[in-house]
Amino acid sequence: MMRPIQQHVKQIPSLSRGFLTRNGPPKLVSFTVLQLPTPPPPADPTTPQVSPDEAVQVIKSNDRVFVHGVAATPVTLLTALEKRAHELKNVEFVHLHLEKPNPCSSEKYRESFFSNNLFIGANQRKNVAAGISSYVPVFLHEMPALMRKGFLRPDVALINVSPPDRHGFVSLGVEVATALPAVETATTVIAQINPNMPRTHGYSFVHMDSIDYICHVNDPLPEVKAGPPNDVETRIGANIAELVSDGATLQMGIGAIPNAVLAGLKDHKNLGIHTEMFQEGVIPLINSGVITNLNKKFLPGKILTSFIMGSRTLYDYVDDNPSVAFYDASITNDPVIIARNPKVTAINSAVEIDLTGQVCADSVGHKMISGVGGQVDFERGAALSPGGLPIICLPSTAKDGSSRIVPNIREGGGVITTRNHVHYVVTEWGTAFLFGKNLQQRAKALIAIAHPDHRAELERQAFEFLGLRPPSSAASSKIRRTPTQTTQTTQSTQSTESSQFAEPQQSEQVVYEPPVPSVAESVFLPAETPDDVIKQTGDGPAYVIQHSGLMIGRQIEMMNVLVGYEQANKYAVTDHNGVNVGFICEEEVSFAGNILRQVLGTRRVFNAVVLDVHGNVVLKINRPFKWFLNSTITISDANDTVIGEFDYSFSERRVWHPLRRKYDLFLKNKQFAIIEAGFLAWDFVIEGEHPGEVLAAVNRNFAGFAREIFTDTGVYAIHMDNIEDKTRALSLDERAVILGCAITIDIDYFSRHSDHG
Repeated sequence: MMRPIQQHVKQIPSLSRGFLTRNGPPKLVSFTVLQLPTPPPPADPTTPQVSPDEAVQVIKSNDRVFVHGVAATPVTLLTALEKRAHELKNVEFVHLHLEKPNPCSSEKYRESFFSNNLFIGANQRKNVAAGISSYVPVFLHEMPALMRKGFLRPDVALINVSPPDRHGFVSLGVEVATALPAVETATTVIAQINPNMPRTHGYSFVHMDSIDYICHVNDPLPEVKAGPPNDVETRIGANIAELVSDGATLQMGIGAIPNAVLAGLKDHKNLGIHTEMFQEGVIPLINSGVITNLNKKFLPGKILTSFIMGSRTLYDYVDDNPSVAFYDASITNDPVIIARNPKVTAINSAVEIDLTGQVCADSVGHKMISGVGGQVDFERGAALSPGGLPIICLPSTAKDGSSRIVPNIREGGGVITTRNHVHYVVTEWGTAFLFGKNLQQRAKALIAIAHPDHRAELERQAFEFLGLRPPSSAASSKIRRTPTQTTQTTQSTQSTESSQFAEPQQSEQVVYEPPVPSVAESVFLPAETPDDVIKQTGDGPAYVIQHSGLMIGRQIEMMNVLVGYEQANKYAVTDHNGVNVGFICEEEVSFAGNILRQVLGTRRVFNAVVLDVHGNVVLKINRPFKWFLNSTITISDANDTVIGEFDYSFSERRVWHPLRRKYDLFLKNKQFAIIEAGFLAWDFVIEGEHPGEVLAAVNRNFAGFAREIFTDTGVYAIHMDNIEDKTRALSLDERAVILGCAITIDIDYFSRHSDHG
């Protein structure tokens, strides 16, 4: 006896092709169904069965013909239509890219057929360049509207479908994105029934009564297999995988980089898929339980896609698999629907990106190579998603070695994703976070992840086009201003030094001196974790410390110069380019406190705040009264949430030495670094827990004998990414602790009240 089972069953669309247009998507209903024995073979369809040659006789001159796209290309019907080329004129094809060539798209058939590509495949690029085909710029989520609203409504639709089930329904198989609206709106529908087409679930079903002519074929589906990623693609994939958090909803395409990303997600948990397409690289992650789709808000428990292309393994996986839902692109690619899911991580590629963040992805100059596709749909949806990550990725160089990070998109190139939409850009050299940054900051971040061979030229062009100063260190590039009239030399030099982005005077010539090779300026951050106090948002403390290095300048205290009276310390914080990013100010105390300060010297209580450039408190440093050997300094955020601490003390692993300073750096009671420095040290290496592990360094610059003897002022550098022999990336929390430790080093070593100074 069969037992009833409770299931969620989708109402099957009405036999009418216009049902969805009139009534909207069907709703989920819950009811009890009985398990049934194996159904009998499908009954003979009532739709006229004809040969392919007979089926295409319905097509007339000047008709618009929709062609089922991607791996569903109806090759047999197109081959039959080619035979009629001599008798047809101005037949317009509309389709996504075709994985198999369209035999009707040929120079010799220019007068008979013309293709309007909604997305350009490799086999159509030459035709588009020659003018015998063209491209319709449109977001993927709006392609169904072109047909439903009548802008590109087809007269005839040629589709490639699965055999009918016992209820008379065929499946649109591997491409529903544009095929469903085409079937709904076409005057005549011609289907080739193909046993190789998988029966996919979702909104993929069409009843035989909605098809005007059928023919039976046995066309293998084209298979697309991405090769193994090369070294560059592997590094890009690893950088992206570090950004992906547990519970994220993924969107990615096909190719080596998506495969490299998937390879880096084996230890993640509860990932989901909401995408326009996916490849077979997700199957192992599904089988291992990494992809569960349980955190998704739209269709939880299911993969959502609009089309696929891959190997037979992928086609067999989606065949009659209710855990994979195929919807048309108006649903899968709607940014509002996408944003309903948590942590949408959208991964899209680019041909090139300019220094302000404009993304070209559909063309190389005037040469069209693809289309808009769903890039903007998902970049925007991810930006609106709670915890979403819109990511653009690309190798730093093209095959010919030229930079793909450029000062300007080349002439004729299309901007697919505007600078306003771009958040993350990833190359093999690291990740640039652009959201909320001005044009100069964007250029600096993008140059840092460009190929090292091109950074000098990009710096020169960034100065020319955006006024961005190159790095100011001796090993970096310099700006030299040469006046054309000697009487204006002093004025122009003062103007240059007083303004970060000063414009050259009309009378002076700007000469750019290229840099000598230096340490890379990329910012490397590990994947963000829920335990991180400081988030990688570019706001607050992240804006101050998310740099490859920092310069800390301690201001002159006049009472200190004149009478040796110790005053509250004040520091200016700049990045490696000399751009001010914040300040550090010691807490002012009462007169009695100041007297005690002179007596206790460096053993005094030290409380300071780290301010951003707008004067907002972003970090706090608290150093209590220091006993002879022990002192614990705490770093917290503006809300007093403890980030970490560092100790100057005995410990189980330390042997006290009268002439050596020893610091242990901690995050939430877990030690991550050590500093051991000798008497009168000027260079402080921050080492990890393992021997030989170098994380960062603090270096004091000599300020001149007078300043060193009579004042506590000086400038020192914190090297966090721009350091040779670095072994791993530092989190923002670790960087905050290192910043606080650097301030303590300044007091311990370089104050005139210091034990070592």
